[in-house]
Amino acid sequence: MQYDGQSMTKKEGYYDVKGESITMEKMHPYEPYRLELLPVIHSKCEEFLLLGYDKVSVDYFWDFLKNKKWKKSKEATRSIHQLVNDIMTVKMGEYIQYQTIEAFKDSEKNTVTDIESFRDLFS
Repeated sequence: MQYDGQSMTKKEGYYDVKGESITMEKMHPYEPYRLELLPVIHSKCEEFLLLGYDKVSVDYFWDFLKNKKWKKSKEATRSIHQLVNDIMTVKMGEYIQYQTIEAFKDSEKNTVTDIESFRDLFS
């Protein structure tokens, strides 16, 4: 299992998976709960490991929660026990599907869009 998660409190701020700083305006409403939820997230990642999926990291699982599970949350309306329940009820198939879609999105960003760029690759 990859626990490549960096501390989210570098220099008194919040950071995304890429290490970029998150401003208060861009911050997800549940970001302040991340440290409290880390033991639960670790537990879920270990569960996925036991089920045979070894390509899970705490940071990517947190992104899944923010971008998929809690996507429609504009403000923190759920209590901590509801957030824990959300994490514990994630099925491995949901997470794998999200990761697959994200991989396709990333690969689309890296494709050559015009023929000139393609020719430049072989010049």
